Amino acid sequence: MADAAVELLRRLPPDAVVDNLGLILAEQPDLAEDLLSRVDQPLRVAHDGAAGRDYLLCDYNRDADSYRSPWSSAYDPPLEDGAVPPPELRTLEVAANEVFNAYRAAYYEGGTSSVYLWQVEGAPAGAFAAAFLVHKGEGSARHGGGVERGCWDAVHVAEVAPGAPGAPSAYSLTSTVTLSLALRSPPPAEAAAAPPLALAGEGSLRLAGSLTRTATASALAASGEQHLVQLGKLVEESENKLRAALDAVYFGRTRAVLAGLRTPDGGAGEGRAPPQTALVTDMLAKAAVSGPPPGGMALPGMAGPGGLGAGFNPLAELAKMRAKKAAAAAPAGA
Repeated sequence: MADAAVELLRRLPPDAVVDNLGLILAEQPDLAEDLLSRVDQPLRVAHDGAAGRDYLLCDYNRDADSYRSPWSSAYDPPLEDGAVPPPELRTLEVAANEVFNAYRAAYYEGGTSSVYLWQVEGAPAGAFAAAFLVHKGEGSARHGGGVERGCWDAVHVAEVAPGAPGAPSAYSLTSTVTLSLALRSPPPAEAAAAPPLALAGEGSLRLAGSLTRTATASALAASGEQHLVQLGKLVEESENKLRAALDAVYFGRTRAVLAGLRTPDGGAGEGRAPPQTALVTDMLAKAAVSGPPPGGMALPGMAGPGGLGAGFNPLAELAKMRAKKAAAAAPAGA
């Protein structure tokens, strides 16, 4: 039953997964634990008052009905016996959140990120798992009214298996990106100048979909920070590939369908393209996820289709973090 429910949810619109999941659980409440752990739901943002920073809620930081903040490691609502990573892993988690926060600022120009680390039950000593999360939502205010609503959720779940002394460590990554866009017809001033066949409200468009990809790598790494560097490279490469795939699968196919539309006054190869095609094509260009023009969706890929050129450098960010901590700990006037 749970497998059938998961398969059904995968075939329904991703932006309606919360509503559809609620309907299924209302009929089959005994599937709650299984479905909540297997179905990707939209990431939600919470605020850590003690640390003064936002963080993301997901199944990887949930214990019972409480969620753990990666900044203070405190649960909200408070939970006395909530699961927390051991001290060494917690130290690495703090560093990972600072580094990934810099990655988010560089690639996403906004949004919220969180990283959660935990020990893998039954795994060899030194092995651990991590979840790298990014959520970004956009509205029409930033994009001149073309994008009514947009949301990008990226979830990267990694496992690290350290190698023997002198042997490479093994890394595996499962990445899922969920994208939803609601594009609306031009504002009244622009609609007045639209072709005569364009009707009020035409040109509105909704796109929603998700992609999942896996990747593996191996590299020599003897410390937690070196593992973090390798995971950062793997996450960056995976996101670049997912952006390209999303652009080809969802935007590319939509453009192909629009290119084949014709008005009733001619056949598929003889008629004229309906005027609404130009409106929707223009909105797709504004919402491109790889290198959008000014006023575009401003989702990942702001620096162009190739990302950030030389790539994100986790080592440099770790060095900055250590220098910042040293400066804060230095006596005044030293």
